[in-house]
Amino acid sequence: MRKNSNVTNSGTITTEDEKSAGIFSKSSSTSTKLLKIQGNIKITGSGKTKNAGIYGELVSTATGKLTLINETGGNIEVSTGESVGIFGKNGTSSKNNFVIDNKDKVTMKVDSSVGIFG
Repeated sequence: MRKNSNVTNSGTITTEDEKSAGIFSKSSSTSTKLLKIQGNIKITGSGKTKNAGIYGELVSTATGKLTLINETGGNIEVSTGESVGIFGKNGTSSKNNFVIDNKDKVTMKVDSSVGIFG
């Protein structure tokens, strides 16, 4: 878990359990924070559910901006049910303080899952 940090992943992250995230970022910052994927995230686990490739949250007290980017070359693959490739939660009253920018692939391999949810 990274709180109030910039995060860049250029390798491969694989999860195999349930209720897990490849990358989790929670920001209550007053400055801009960036979570960037340039590598691969694979969400796996037979019979497992409720996972996220990227989970980003901007808490209600934050005044800074949080941006989640799946860069060109980034590949998020979800093979678990009731899961999401990129999940973003904006707890502030400003829609401009939270951005999800997908520039590559988010692949869902099972039913009852979604690519991007904000």
